[in-house]
Amino acid sequence: MNQNYLFGCLILGIILLSACKENKDETPPIKPGSFIFNQINTTKSASISSVQNNTLSSNAFDLGNLKKSAQFYFSLSNGGGSPIFDISLRFRKSGFTIYPEVLSSLEIAEKLSIVPSIKVGIIHGLNLDGLGNAKLLDKGINEDTLSIYGKTLSGKDTIKIHLDAVMRVNALIADISVFDGSNVINFNNYSFVGSVLYKDSTANSGLDRLRSFIYSNALKIMNTGNVPLGISIFCRSDTIIFPQSDFNFYSVLQPGISTNDLNLPLCQNGRFAYIYGVKINSNGTISDITKLQYGSDGNIYFALENYCK
Repeated sequence: MNQNYLFGCLILGIILLSACKENKDETPPIKPGSFIFNQINTTKSASISSVQNNTLSSNAFDLGNLKKSAQFYFSLSNGGGSPIFDISLRFRKSGFTIYPEVLSSLEIAEKLSIVPSIKVGIIHGLNLDGLGNAKLLDKGINEDTLSIYGKTLSGKDTIKIHLDAVMRVNALIADISVFDGSNVINFNNYSFVGSVLYKDSTANSGLDRLRSFIYSNALKIMNTGNVPLGISIFCRSDTIIFPQSDFNFYSVLQPGISTNDLNLPLCQNGRFAYIYGVKINSNGTISDITKLQYGSDGNIYFALENYCK
């Protein structure tokens, strides 16, 4: 066999082996795992990757107006090439809750058959888990940071990764102050009157009695919450047996605004009392239930009494 031919084959073999080695060396390393956090049914997202040297990338999720306690749903997935494990999720404040709080592992997207669903609860006036009432959020903007921690592999090394996502809501609260002359009526000091006094006006309230407050001067009502309030004042139904001046009032009161003097009748003499019912439509917004009483129809009810001397 020709020596030149053998030499040529040898050179060609060396070139091919070198090319194969170069191609093997060019295979990209497997990327560490990285969190991808999305609100379900929206386009908002936040993500972080350990290849960013663990610097934080945060994104605020504006969850809008909050009339009462509510839950929001998110998905958590892995945008890297290595599994994530030892995952924990937690908020910093008590009004924000998360479920689940831990996940054992999170596979890469190609191997993940079901994307974990994350439930964020925001407590505003009502318990989300079971019965009963809960603390109100502060009126207006409230926010907290959800921190998600985990571990993943970078080559043969175990590294820590995490993501911060800010949750923001505008907490709505229905609230009023009632001024009896220059004094503010104390809503903790009340008696009761039967709702049967207002058969038509309280028909859908589900209440058998209303909290009642005494007034003795010209009244004003101020909207001290941050939602418009539809305020109705109406007479008792038995005005033939207990005659009193006819009085009906309705107004939509904007936040921070007060009515003019309501000119509710004041007793001059006699042995009866002027008793008027009040219904406030807050459009489903929660209030401090230790102060204001809700009917089953979602409206706030109470009565105002002026005794004749």
